[in-house]
Amino acid sequence: MKIETRSQGFRTTTALSAHVEREVRKSLSGVRPRPEAVLASLSDVNGPRGGDDKRCQLRGRLPRAGEVVASAAHADMYQAIAQAADRFRRALVRRSGPRQTSRRRRIQA
Repeated sequence: MKIETRSQGFRTTTALSAHVEREVRKSLSGVRPRPEAVLASLSDVNGPRGGDDKRCQLRGRLPRAGEVVASAAHADMYQAIAQAADRFRRALVRRSGPRQTSRRRRIQA
């Protein structure tokens, strides 16, 4: 699985890219099917003003289920990445899991 990290408003450090890679791989360790590629978009919304403004958005495409997107915002970028990875895993499981269809029973008179 290829994981690409992009940032907006700041430079991505090696440690931050490694953290994204580690969190995404850890959260998707037992998930099948997995997306072939994941795009992690990191941004600092408020800049130096502070607050819960560090945002991580994860985006991936499953072959039959389409695109899955999850994001999280936090004051700490590392926490935002961890939360987004967890939400991404849950979204993939929901999207790729067995779908239950309701079948109406025929009422016989």
